[in-house]
Amino acid sequence: MLRFIKKLGLEPVLMKYNFLALLQVIIGLGSQIIFIRYFGVSKETDAYFLCMTIVGSFQLLSLLFAEMFMQYYNDTKQQNVQQASIFYSAVFLFSLFVGIFTYTICYAGIDYVLGAFVYNIDPERLAILKEFLPLIALQLIWANMVFVNGELLKAEFHFAIGYIIPTIYSVCNIIAILLFGHNLGVKSVIYAMIFSGLVTLCVRIIYTAYVVKVLFRFSLWHKNMNPFIKKSVIKRIGDNIHNLLKEPITTNILSNFGQGQVSYFYYANRIMSILSAVVTGPVVQVYWAKVSNLYPAGKIGEIKQLIKKYAPQNVSLALVCAVIIWSLIPPGIQLVAAGKLSPADINHVQYMFLLLIPLFLLSALEPIFTYPGVAAKIVWLGIVVNSIYLVLYAGLSLFLIKFWGIYAIPVALFLAQLFNIITYTLYVFKHVLEIDFSCLVKSRWEMVRGVFIREVIER
Repeated sequence: MLRFIKKLGLEPVLMKYNFLALLQVIIGLGSQIIFIRYFGVSKETDAYFLCMTIVGSFQLLSLLFAEMFMQYYNDTKQQNVQQASIFYSAVFLFSLFVGIFTYTICYAGIDYVLGAFVYNIDPERLAILKEFLPLIALQLIWANMVFVNGELLKAEFHFAIGYIIPTIYSVCNIIAILLFGHNLGVKSVIYAMIFSGLVTLCVRIIYTAYVVKVLFRFSLWHKNMNPFIKKSVIKRIGDNIHNLLKEPITTNILSNFGQGQVSYFYYANRIMSILSAVVTGPVVQVYWAKVSNLYPAGKIGEIKQLIKKYAPQNVSLALVCAVIIWSLIPPGIQLVAAGKLSPADINHVQYMFLLLIPLFLLSALEPIFTYPGVAAKIVWLGIVVNSIYLVLYAGLSLFLIKFWGIYAIPVALFLAQLFNIITYTLYVFKHVLEIDFSCLVKSRWEMVRGVFIREVIER
């Protein structure tokens, strides 16, 4: 494995971030192990996972007013460092107002929200959802503030703190489950989530002020806020067609299956998310920060070199690690679940994970090809492409579910996402990176043809 990593030529700094990500995940995995041991698969876990999905969708919606922060922060910083600090403060404060408004909408319209996401769920789980959702949704208030601060830290190349802070969440979860899990059940995790969210927000503010040297200034507006919000809204509308509207399709499909099957999908998806955070996350974050800084300076050639470097690294490492984790799922779950999951349950989780691997590989490749377009502030393309994606995903899910049941979800996700990455890549390569695909394909064909003639026909 070490030889393979060396052959990929990974930078030492990336290895450091991979290590920090691994440390974060180990602590997070400890939290998940305890969660599984205490709660297993039940109506409460189904409701908890569904609530997390619903709140995640609202978080994506709230990003309407924050999505393009890094691009505009870097543009402002190139002009004036002090103005960049004021711009950050204005966006940070504006994010608080957006968070309060988003939570109010979610809380006041809880019946409509649940009707949209889980229209066919049984009454017992619906009652639990109504109890859990108002509590879990509290994190909407500060979610945008955390996002904006995180983007600032990346823009300033402070990546390590982004892996250290999330361990607070996991540690609080572990303590809460051990101390209160027997009495409060899954609610103990929810209360810990609220407490740790507020603590980590304070840590971020202090770190940004004293280490990054970007002080918060009470500022309600900045001259770049208008174009920033406009571009963010357009970009997020396109992304939300993909991310926000995808979730109701997924949750409505899952709500039609029996007790526990929802958890099969989310346990497999959670394992894949952990793998992504350790393996591909650090590469993508460093790559995005570099592209976001290079594009305003007009260094297109350097961006092309980054693509050639990071694309094969990310996909190759992702594939190897995914296969290893897939093979370790049965003994791993048997070890950590302590009998809470039956052998049949474990097989379902492993098979679901296997079907998610192709989608995982696409997620490792897609940002490498598409982020130059984001840096160029090309936002309208997402609306068109993701609208088609949504139709493809819904249609494929409804068709394939007749044959494969719950396993149709990862297959439909992969096929729809494959369309996305091909479309985005063709546009970005041609219009941003100025790569002529017709000439590229022609040159590669001539090369292959020449080799065939020389090695086969002439011999």
